[in-house]
Amino acid sequence: MKRHDPPTYLLDSDFGEKLREFGDEFVALAKTRFSHEMSKVCRYIEESRRNPVQDGFTWGTFPEEFYFAEFATISILNKALWDDFCRADHTILFIPDCLSLMQDKCKRKGEKYLEQCDQCVPNCIVNKIVSLKEKYEFYEVFTYREMKDQFEVLKEKFKSVSFFGIACILMLAEGMRMSMSNSVPAHGVPLVYCGCEHWAKEPFPTDTDLAEIERVLALKAEHRKTSI
Repeated sequence: MKRHDPPTYLLDSDFGEKLREFGDEFVALAKTRFSHEMSKVCRYIEESRRNPVQDGFTWGTFPEEFYFAEFATISILNKALWDDFCRADHTILFIPDCLSLMQDKCKRKGEKYLEQCDQCVPNCIVNKIVSLKEKYEFYEVFTYREMKDQFEVLKEKFKSVSFFGIACILMLAEGMRMSMSNSVPAHGVPLVYCGCEHWAKEPFPTDTDLAEIERVLALKAEHRKTSI
């Protein structure tokens, strides 16, 4: 049978072997590069498997290698989507609940899918992030688990939009892929550590890299300034 000319990739007959070798090399490199950051992950996975959650979800079911794959996803998408991210007129910064110092006592305001920080606690990291609006233009919203529905609301409100996510590694990569499937360019900065109910038996407030968030906002502002 005559083969049509493929529109994109064409795998060689030895691609299976190449893919296996690539996977082995990638994991070996990731283990070396992120040995400090990942030092507790294997123990978490082992504990999660010894004590499985009966009526709930846990990230402990995912192997160490999956974290490495999501590191790569975030890094590659940040780079690949950068120009489109910068060209969008509006930047929506997604704030996870776990970043709030007040947790369930957080005094956020606004309607569903558009809830914003009220800056009620000075030393809350969310307050510090929102204070960056004094220098950069963005619109922050607290993240909803119904991400697809929230995306639709935001796309309707802001016609030219980019999404800037803050989340744990695995949720961040998932959200960025979902953003792409909604035709919205995304950028992501991970939480420094996890502390919500998906990870911790007793949830606690988390943290993120404020300097990295400002770096991204500043670079986008400069990109748009020089593109005019």
